[in-house]
Amino acid sequence: MAEKFSDLFAFDLDGTLVHRSPSGERDIPPYLKDLVFELSKKAHIIVATGRRYKAALVDIEKLPVMPFH
Repeated sequence: MAEKFSDLFAFDLDGTLVHRSPSGERDIPPYLKDLVFELSKKAHIIVATGRRYKAALVDIEKLPVMPFH
């Protein structure tokens, strides 16, 4: 049976989570990946972005393996 959570955490995939590295590449810093993964154990995770799914997929694939919507 799936675990039920009462909390919901949504984040902006573009500005809140994805940063430009000194080399100019877009990346999610390791400490934010760890934080989101830990949150996924306690709450439903929702990825919010204004981009189309295909355009956002490059950054979504950088997230840790975890359930999210």
